[in-house]
Amino acid sequence: MHDELEHLASLDDVVVRIADTKVRPDLGVLSSGELLYVALASNSKKLLDQSGHTMVQAFERLGPSWREHLLSKWQFTSSAVLRKD
Repeated sequence: MHDELEHLASLDDVVVRIADTKVRPDLGVLSSGELLYVALASNSKKLLDQSGHTMVQAFERLGPSWREHLLSKWQFTSSAVLRKD
């Protein structure tokens, strides 16, 4: 469980990099699940479209612990904090 939390924290860092830059940062190599997590957490329609999933499909595809982390970390983040596409 500790390794999973560390992994999710590294994905949270990607989300913050997206929010902190006007140019989309290099996301590196992400699995499809990681891409979906970052797309949802960053509220990025562009990344979600790139994944080929709807918002509901993306959320459902995440495992229960990733969904829980996503909601606890990002649910109340103002959309103004995150960069829009």
